[in-house]
Parts: sequence; structure tokens; C-alpha cells
Amino acid sequence: MKKKINAGDIFSIAISNGKFIAGRILLNVHKQCINSDLLDDDSVFVFYGSSILIEIFKGLYDQPVTQKQEVLIKGFFVDTLGIEDDLWKITGYQYPTPDELDFPENLIRTPNKIYFSKGEIKIPTSLDRTDFEKINTYPSIISSYAVADIGLHYLGLDKLIDPKFIKSADLTKMDLRFNESQRESIFEILDEDKNLSYHAMATKHGYDISRFY
Repeated sequence: MKKKINAGDIFSIAISNGKFIAGRILLNVHKQCINSDLLDDDSVFVFYGSSILIEIFKGLYDQPVTQKQEVLIKGFFVDTLGIEDDLWKITGYQYPTPDELDFPENLIRTPNKIYFSKGEIKIPTSLDRTDFEKINTYPSIISSYAVADIGLHYLGLDKLIDPKFIKSADLTKMDLRFNESQRESIFEILDEDKNLSYHAMATKHGYDISRFY
């Protein structure tokens, strides 16, 4: 039986030393966006239709987590295999509010233009193909099997990661939020405020994230 995956579900993942990495599901893209027929045909979210948006909490926990904790990594997209295969356990629940949401930042290349992408936001840039290939940060759906390692990496605990998986725990090539120098230059090109929340930035560009909730 296919498992129900809901925004607000708090998950805990056991790691090898008996402790837990934890986080929360923020958005089930297929259920909340695609099935609800709330997207334009060219929406960036169509690419993420098989994924969920999650956040990772800032901690290594002795017990499964039942309540929201301080956030280490804001929203990024992963597949659902970790839940389907019981790698993740749903251990709590707290429904997200629109102002808690954040999304990966990357670039999209079309035949005629390079776009900055963040959630539903898609802004044309003056970048060319050479710039795009140099920056090399593009939309990705991350394996849910890598989530625990990603959490450990950004907690500074690479010693707990199998060495052959450390490289895949680094989000620098998947998300401008983890490459501050490149992010700074992109936001200057866009003439956008890099410190705006996603909710505020999306509203500015005509997108209402709250309609999915």
C-alpha cells in the first residue's frame, strides 16, 4: 500500500550510532500542487511533481523527534523512497505556514534564455551559456537516502558519514543558497533583495504560495 505523505509530517532517521537526524515535510508537490490543478503548464513545479519539499532540523537527537526544532537546512526537494521503504519514520506533526517555506535557488537554461529559479519564481537573466555552464547549479531532486548524510555534513559531522558518500552530501552544486559568492552576483544581476523571505519574494512576483495550503 502506498503511504500517505503529508505536509507537516515530522520524520526521524536512525543513523549508525543509534542517534537520529530529523526534519519536516513542507510540501507534497503532486498532492498539493498538481492534483489540485493549481499550476500553469510551464510552472517550474511540474519538474518536481514526484518529489516532496523538506527541511532538516539542527540537531543530532537521542530519540525520534516529535516536535519542530530549530532549522538547519531550509526547504529542498527529495524523492519519497525513504518513506516508502521505511528508512524514515513519521514521528510527529506540525503543519507549516507559508512564511516558513523556502526553496532551492538555481538556474534553468532554455534555447533562448537563462532563468533564475526559486520555487515558482522564474526570472530571466542576462547570463549566457558560458555563464550557465560555469555556475553549473541546476534544479535537482535529491535522493531521500542521502538526507541523513546531508544533515550530518551540515552539522559538521563528516566523520559519521561513509567516505564514499561525503561528496553527495554537499549541496553546493545543487543550490545557490550554499554558494554565497555566486548567489551574491546572481542577485546583483537580478536587482533583487537576497534577504527577502520566499513568501515576500513570491508575492512580489505575483505568486501566492498560500494557495497550496
